[in-house]
Amino acid sequence: MFNKDSGSKHLDEMVTIHKKESDLSVNIYLDDSLSYKRRKHAKQIIFQTDYADKPITNTFASMNFTGELIGTNSLPNEDITKIRNFVKNNLAAIESLADMDIGIVDFLKVMIPGGNPATEEAKKNQLISLPALMTEQENIAENIKIIETGTCLHKKRTKLPANIFLDDTGNWTQSGQWGHCKIIKFQADNDHMTQTNIIIPMSIDENPQILIDNPEISLIPSEIEQIKTFVRNNKDLLLQLDALEIDFFDFMEKMRLSCYISGIKFHLVHFVFPCYV
Repeated sequence: MFNKDSGSKHLDEMVTIHKKESDLSVNIYLDDSLSYKRRKHAKQIIFQTDYADKPITNTFASMNFTGELIGTNSLPNEDITKIRNFVKNNLAAIESLADMDIGIVDFLKVMIPGGNPATEEAKKNQLISLPALMTEQENIAENIKIIETGTCLHKKRTKLPANIFLDDTGNWTQSGQWGHCKIIKFQADNDHMTQTNIIIPMSIDENPQILIDNPEISLIPSEIEQIKTFVRNNKDLLLQLDALEIDFFDFMEKMRLSCYISGIKFHLVHFVFPCYV
């Protein structure tokens, strides 16, 4: 149960779906601004536990997306079942709203009202109506933002076949997009200039993985392997940079380069011995 102060503060970050819109017996409140990330809890909806017409009430409970109740509830089981069905019927749209992939206007257009179980066809039609997770234009816009908030490490400094991008501000971690995975990004071609529509994420670990299914990459396998080797060689430094324990200049002073000469790998510290391939 939310108390008056915490409940009202939480509702400031939610959008109200009036019962006349949802065809439920109570007003519900949905996250439309990544509130779940800021408050560090699972995605959920909030609903009134009384039948007041106006959303000015001190009695709230919440329900996560698996239908589990959180807080004290005074509504009869019949109403709770209808709220649970509403969440199941509209799960894809509610999640898209919480992640800001759609706005409230788009949500209302695809919302399945009422508390009866929806047909599979109705839920399928809702999925079709929802926008794609990311269009090409949105991906380019996101990559522009990544370049602005991250730092480009040009290939002439790393001796890699492609430019790479590092997070030295904590923005990528705070976004939560990659969960607990720490990443770098690399340009998927050999161009000296940054191409914002071909930047690919790669995990920072002993076995670096590309984190996009079937990306278009013009680099050959041996070039991708050089980038993975760079990540392995500098894993600890990259994690320190991500955690803001060191800054970009510290990283530059300590980073290790990798060269492949006649199948033999050499590790060189760039500010002591320049490495040429």
